Amino acid sequence: MSEHDKCDCVLCEAVEKEEHIYKDDKITILETNNLKGHKRRIMAIWNTHNDLHFTSDAQDYMTRKLSLIGMGEFYYAHKFIIMDTTFATIRDHYHLVACAIDPNTEDWEQVLKTNWLKVINIK
Repeated sequence: MSEHDKCDCVLCEAVEKEEHIYKDDKITILETNNLKGHKRRIMAIWNTHNDLHFTSDAQDYMTRKLSLIGMGEFYYAHKFIIMDTTFATIRDHYHLVACAIDPNTEDWEQVLKTNWLKVINIK
């Protein structure tokens, strides 16, 4: 039994069972279940549920990996962003979301109100 089997967390389940874009011993990157009108919307999930030792170095690691993976995933866009957890519906499992900058999506107003950790130029 893995540590993820011990809790009832949607993100723990995703780390264990969902098809991933990238995975290492620290993070898993996969597409979000709810695209909110985006062509692609991906997230990096910290593999340890509710890790009390989570640091800014860990956030930097997640941001770097999302930046690199996002360059391929958002090939069709001019820019994409990595956002913090301002409006996260799952609060007890650290994750970051990345999406292309697109004012025609369902969540555009929310995207504008969310802290952008990084803007990545593709084209």
